[in-house]
Amino acid sequence: MLVRIPSQKSLFSFPLIILAILVALTGFLRPTLSLAQESAADVVTAEASLAYDDGNLEEALVLLNQALELYPDHTEALYYLGLIYLKQDKLDESLSALQKAYELEPKSPSVAFQLGVVHFSRE
Repeated sequence: MLVRIPSQKSLFSFPLIILAILVALTGFLRPTLSLAQESAADVVTAEASLAYDDGNLEEALVLLNQALELYPDHTEALYYLGLIYLKQDKLDESLSALQKAYELEPKSPSVAFQLGVVHFSRE
């Protein structure tokens, strides 16, 4: 049985292979982390929508801000944030949240409708 002793050249490539593997793993972990953050934001947003439905706007506002810290492009959180600001007559803030939600989901009829309500209310 022959045992092959690695040459100096092949030993040099070993750290490069390890580096390539680490870079690849880091790239693969980012989407997983993002999905986990989005899932956590989904849960917090669901809690916020229940608070909103119960009329507890302040609690809903706190929860929505937490959801947006976890996942800033969470369309549903932005939508509910826009609704709360609309109810509080904070039309500029409502417009900002709903416009961002619309940019993320331009085919959402609910977002488009509420955006229209805000524009109409500003006149």
